[in-house]
Amino acid sequence: MPIHISRHSFIEFFVSYFLLNAIL
Repeated sequence: MPIHISRHSFIEFFVSYFLLNAIL
């Protein structure tokens, strides 16, 4: 999954980061 650091995609980045930590 490509991670785009954008103001509009900030939510997606935050969700992906949260899910990654949840798995670990």
